[in-house]
Amino acid sequence: SRSIIAPDETNIYDFNVYLYSGGVLVNHVFSDSGEAVTIDLNAQTYYNVYVLANIGQVEPCVTEEEMAEYVYSVSELYDIEEVLPYAGVSRNVSVSRSGERVCILMQRLVSKIFFSVDKSALEGLDIRSVRLCQSALCVRPFKAGGSAAYGRWATKAIKTRKGALLSTFLLGVLVFVDDYFNC
Repeated sequence: SRSIIAPDETNIYDFNVYLYSGGVLVNHVFSDSGEAVTIDLNAQTYYNVYVLANIGQVEPCVTEEEMAEYVYSVSELYDIEEVLPYAGVSRNVSVSRSGERVCILMQRLVSKIFFSVDKSALEGLDIRSVRLCQSALCVRPFKAGGSAAYGRWATKAIKTRKGALLSTFLLGVLVFVDDYFNC
């Protein structure tokens, strides 16, 4: 089946770049051309660079703490009808010479889900729509790390097959309980 939404996944149409040093905003640039921008940085100074793309111009947060708490919200599916929003962060960026490029890895802020139904085994079935329940309508793009921290811990702590099975079981119970209380 086809979704009513067919966004362009490959293009960046606009982006906001925020540079923080010592936890304080030192520069902000917005571009609606999608082209690379040039920002003058002080050599031997470390910056944390945050980027939001395809969501229009967003006023900068004065402190890096506030930026970590930034929430992107989708009020309607039509907000992401044409393009998908992206975010990226790179920490401890320092330049040593003029003209040095800094690349930021961008990640989608929304998921794309495909459904496929083999109706040949289900004679008489007529699917008119599919509804996805309990999908997030807001995301904190710069406040992450819970699952990554668990992955780092699990890599060090779980050494046996039984340990892997037990941790998988416990995570399943945790997800079930969390899902149950969200109903």
